[in-house]
Amino acid sequence: MVKFLKKIKLTVIPFCAIIKIYSILYVHYDLIVWERMISMKLYTIIKEHLTALTDTVTRYPISTIYLIAIVLIRFLAIENINDQRILYDQLFAALIIGFFLSINIRRLSETFSLPTYFKPWLLYVLGIFLTFGYYLMIRSQDHLPSSDWIRTAVLSFGLYICFLWIATLSKQAPYFYQSFMNGFKALAMSLFFSGVLFLGLALIIAAIDTLLFSIDENLYMHFTTFVFLFFAPLFVLSLIPNYGTTLPKPLEKAIQGTRFLETLLSYIIIPLTVIFTFILFIYIGLNIRGDFWTENLFEPMLVSYSIIGISVLLLSVSFENGFARQFHRIFPKLLIPLVLLQLIASIMKIHELGITHGRYFVILYGIFALVTGIIFSFFQPKHFGIIAICFMLSALISSLPPFDAFTVSKYTQMNLLEDILLENAMLVDDNVLPNPDLDETSKMQIIALSRYAYRMGFLNEFSWIDANFVYYKDFETVFGFSSYERPLVNKAGNGFYYNYNREYDKILELDGYSYLTHFSITYFLDEDTSTTPTSFVIDNTSYHLSWSPNEHLGKYDLYNDQNTLLISIDTASYDAPSYENENTSARLKIIPNNINLYYEDDQLNSLTADMILLIDMK
Repeated sequence: MVKFLKKIKLTVIPFCAIIKIYSILYVHYDLIVWERMISMKLYTIIKEHLTALTDTVTRYPISTIYLIAIVLIRFLAIENINDQRILYDQLFAALIIGFFLSINIRRLSETFSLPTYFKPWLLYVLGIFLTFGYYLMIRSQDHLPSSDWIRTAVLSFGLYICFLWIATLSKQAPYFYQSFMNGFKALAMSLFFSGVLFLGLALIIAAIDTLLFSIDENLYMHFTTFVFLFFAPLFVLSLIPNYGTTLPKPLEKAIQGTRFLETLLSYIIIPLTVIFTFILFIYIGLNIRGDFWTENLFEPMLVSYSIIGISVLLLSVSFENGFARQFHRIFPKLLIPLVLLQLIASIMKIHELGITHGRYFVILYGIFALVTGIIFSFFQPKHFGIIAICFMLSALISSLPPFDAFTVSKYTQMNLLEDILLENAMLVDDNVLPNPDLDETSKMQIIALSRYAYRMGFLNEFSWIDANFVYYKDFETVFGFSSYERPLVNKAGNGFYYNYNREYDKILELDGYSYLTHFSITYFLDEDTSTTPTSFVIDNTSYHLSWSPNEHLGKYDLYNDQNTLLISIDTASYDAPSYENENTSARLKIIPNNINLYYEDDQLNSLTADMILLIDMK
């Protein structure tokens, strides 16, 4: 029996070894096959995308020319050739609008059969004239202010929505929410691929710069421009098919959401949005009689929240899971009262500082979001194209004169500033009379209005402002008080903030003092913080200055190396330009460089400051 078992063992072991070797070889072969299959799949994907890109150039020839021009202009701007950066920025903004107009024209010609006398090239010529007109509109400035950048961005986004909407007008085309899904997926994939491409190029450049030879740092900007202003737009267009000629299966794939997107929206974004909705309702319920109508924090938060909510509603229309269905049934009806309350609050705030372009956009977007909530609540998905029409009209009205955000805000702000000056007898015969004793409310209004006018580029349009007026340098000379003053009373009414920054372009007078040094203060009432004394040596004698809090800017004590108190300054205010004391031992002057303090319940709550010390020993 034992011999038999040994024979069996001798027979089985080699057989098992052969099976083991065969399985290893088979698995190895299988891995090779899988690697080849993956390589072929990757090759096929890359080939498909490259083919799609070349087809896109053929499909959008005029748009490609615009993109080439945009990239060349940015190259010139990066290198600042001939010191014409303003011109390059203006051309860049106009060409961006021209690009979006061209893709809309191409979409229009694909969607409709145009009459023979109205060839697409006539539309392209019209697009070129509109682009040139936009350039002339922003060319009227001697620089490109932030308003024109915002205008360009709003118009571009509106034209992209128009591009997605036009394709839904033919009978065979999908609905707008499906076209929106296609456009969203195209943007997301383009950003991903462009990001990967840019990262790879940046690593290659960094490796060459580190290992081989030095590379001009502008090369990074040139590659960024090429990737995100040429490759990325073409990639987006390559993923948006011609709905009239694309086969049913590829078209269905293009307009349907992916499994990943459905999971992300349905089980992560939607639940988070619902939780945030409850938080907003709780906040409104607690503050409806108080801070809600005056607090500015809620305004941008609700705008961001509603943008996300509307986007999720459009993207999840076709999802069949319970989360998405319940979200579509309930969320629009919750959005309506939220937006309506915020719209009322935003309109009520106009009396404070008039209509700024930001408030204009908030109110206009609030109206759009309100209409959108009604459409989602009471209309069928096939009618969601109305949302696109409302958005395009909003973008057009808010961007182009005479009722755009910037024209309306400009004239309301100019009129409000002049009214305040006239009310306070500061504007007489088209001349401003400085008034350092103006009440705090009027000061804050003048500072805010003039700073907005300066930031938006129309401050010099006032007839009573000199053409050579420099805002931060000449403000106090013209109006009689510093532009750095801040409101003291906070929203709660039980404390105040104070911020101060010394004007650095003013020469510091030493007033006969022999030594100058700096002293920094960091103090928080509820934290264990201490300000380190400043030590210095004068004529081989060591001195140190210590600080302790009081009701204002604190108490300053100067000691010698024997720890003998020489002189003290106990501040009795927080807004004096300097504090000074003198005795038989020393002379000390403290000049605030910058101050940030907060009082609450008549107690110093926090203070961060940088002080200049002028010292003279006797």
